[in-house]
Amino acid sequence: MGLCRFLKTRILCSTGDAVRAMIPASALSRLVTLYGADPMHIPTAASDDLQSSDLFVYTYVTERGEASFTALREHFGAGVEVRLRRLVKGGYLQKRVLLKDASEGKTERIYATALTREECFALLDGDPVRGIKLSGDAQRRVLTALLESEEPLSAADLRRQAEVTDSPLQTLVKKGVLATAERRIDRNPYAEAARTGKEKGTRQILLSPEQRGAADTLIALARSGEPKAALLHGVTGSGKTCVMIELIDRLLEEGRGVILLLPEIALTPQSVAIFCARYGERVAVIHSALSQGERYDAYCRIREGRADVVIGTRSAVFSPVKNLGAIIIDEEQEHTYKSDQNPKYHARDVARFRCAHNKALMLLASATPSLESWYNARTGKYALATLTERYGEAVPPTIYLSDTRRAAQR
Repeated sequence: MGLCRFLKTRILCSTGDAVRAMIPASALSRLVTLYGADPMHIPTAASDDLQSSDLFVYTYVTERGEASFTALREHFGAGVEVRLRRLVKGGYLQKRVLLKDASEGKTERIYATALTREECFALLDGDPVRGIKLSGDAQRRVLTALLESEEPLSAADLRRQAEVTDSPLQTLVKKGVLATAERRIDRNPYAEAARTGKEKGTRQILLSPEQRGAADTLIALARSGEPKAALLHGVTGSGKTCVMIELIDRLLEEGRGVILLLPEIALTPQSVAIFCARYGERVAVIHSALSQGERYDAYCRIREGRADVVIGTRSAVFSPVKNLGAIIIDEEQEHTYKSDQNPKYHARDVARFRCAHNKALMLLASATPSLESWYNARTGKYALATLTERYGEAVPPTIYLSDTRRAAQR
């Protein structure tokens, strides 16, 4: 709520716009307007207070028992609002408003054995157990598949492995051989990259003396217990990402979370590959190209603490990371951190507020920082960590100036 008030006063947006920028639509409860017919008042064509077009709306509602305003608007167009108002005023329709809870996410049905392994093997041998006997090869294949997996299987996986339809599954549930439950599906398009990263494990990063000095400075700022801001200014190829990873490592060891902002969606896959290779399933990705369901599931993973490293574009700055330790803005000079739609916030302003509230570090990183960030660093408002050399034995390219104006005259 403090962030909502900050956005409202900073950029003069409404509270609703601020909330919608912060929280995915699927995670918000919303009001639903429903219309139902009153059986005590039935309109006729001779009614003076109604028009003939109103009767079509009334018939549509009565045929369905109840209809939402959204469905009526889609079917009859924008003019339906006036017709509904006349029908409600005349007492022919009743209007009620419900609070619809946020989405619970996507789920799938899973199956597990309801009996002990010994009882299941007895059933496969043809012996009755608790008055139950298997009938047919399909039921045997289902039970065998579950015993071989030794863990619950989704309906789709179980049908595929046992080569059966839904019928034997339902029969075994009725007999009490199988038990069912609902399992939530995590819609994560980067799940495979996260699993691959987890298998690779954490690799040691060797920092140069200059990188080590910059990393130590930033880690000390993050551990100060006070809100801090810093600019990591390094030439291209100086290894700024390695310094960021060292900082993130130290914060994660202390149980604190990190948000890493990138200027473009195009850069996200490359960065996801780097960070998933190190942090695996602890990484959540947020950007506008995700579907609503994917954004909602990523939001839930962050809110529940299952993901404490968030990578994304400017909207990721609102991620509900628990025990926030740092917000890192890479290529901070880019204009894409400023929203061109309502609310017209700048991710850097939001990061500054959140870091102040959480006593965290706001780290701006760039080889060509913005004028205001460079001024703040030079005047001491921000701490300045500088990388002047390329990492390893890399050398800057040789640059030649060529006057192409003469070439055009030939």
